[in-house]
Amino acid sequence: MRSPLEQDRAVYVAARPESAFYIDFGDMKLYRLALTSAHLVAGFGRAVMLDPGMIKLSTGNP
Repeated sequence: MRSPLEQDRAVYVAARPESAFYIDFGDMKLYRLALTSAHLVAGFGRAVMLDPGMIKLSTGNP
């Protein structure tokens, strides 16, 4: 069974095949972020706090 880091590495390389060349370099790091909230500024006088359930995260390659 692979560790979470190995799984994240495989997902990253699958989405960005060119990264296979540099993924193991000493200065290349993967970080997993846990979203707790976000602040949306949608224009003048319109700002709201969002909780994680209100946000759809993209897992695709931009």
